Amino acid sequence: MKEELRALKDYDPDLTDPENPEITDWSDAVTGKFYRPRKVQLTMRLDANVLDWLKKTGKKYQTFINEICKEYMLEQMRKEYMKKKEPQKTKKRSSHAKKI
Repeated sequence: MKEELRALKDYDPDLTDPENPEITDWSDAVTGKFYRPRKVQLTMRLDANVLDWLKKTGKKYQTFINEICKEYMLEQMRKEYMKKKEPQKTKKRSSHAKKI
């Protein structure tokens, strides 16, 4: 038994598979394809007419609420990013200000 284990220690198996060659070109790869964000259960109070409208859209209303909130969140994040990206405006000195 010990000799068999010693023999396995030096064994180098051939892992190539002619039917499924190793992928070396990843240029068409898609990231995040199977990503699903974690969901959190919560209780929310909505106006009855808002909930009625959401339910009438034909979509799953909870998923629709999530889509609306996500779209709003991304828009706010874009605005915040663009605001930070703008060059800071320097205040012009007034012509009446004293020069030192």
